This record gives sequence, structure tokens and C-alpha cells, in this order.
Amino acid sequence: MSRRRYISTDISVDRRINALSDFAALLYTWMVPHADDAGTITADPDEISWTGVPGRRRRTPQIAAALQEIEQQCLIITNVCNRLFFP
Repeated sequence: MSRRRYISTDISVDRRINALSDFAALLYTWMVPHADDAGTITADPDEISWTGVPGRRRRTPQIAAALQEIEQQCLIITNVCNRLFFP
């Protein structure tokens, strides 16, 4: 896991990000630092809950729905190894 990721200030005016619900947008930005050096992260909503939003109450159903939203905006891609890729 990379310890440093930089998110451009352009993210706040990105049409795809602004099309997401508030929770999905927050989840997306919180998943970025947890991606590995290849830009992938687990696709399992439980694992994302444990790593990306551990301080929040268990939100697996909301996470699963948010991941679908994020994928519909082409911000992540699910690959065959059950990993999410940030293109």
C-alpha cells in the first residue's frame, strides 16, 4: 500500500465525482490512499469497510451500492481477480 497519494484539487469540479452521492464521493476519495502501487484495491465491500472507512459503523450495503455508482461513472473498473482498478 502506498503511503502517499495526491488528489488534485480538480476533483472538486470533476463531473463524474459530482454525479455521485455524497457517500460514494467520500468513499471514492478515501479508497484512493488504500490502493496498492498498481492502483488496485479489493472489490469486497467488507474489506473496503475494514480498511477504507474503519471508523464508521458497518456500512457494507451502502458501500456495495456506492461501488456500483462509482463504477457507473467509470472511476473504477472491476477486474477478474476481484480487485478494483483506478484507471
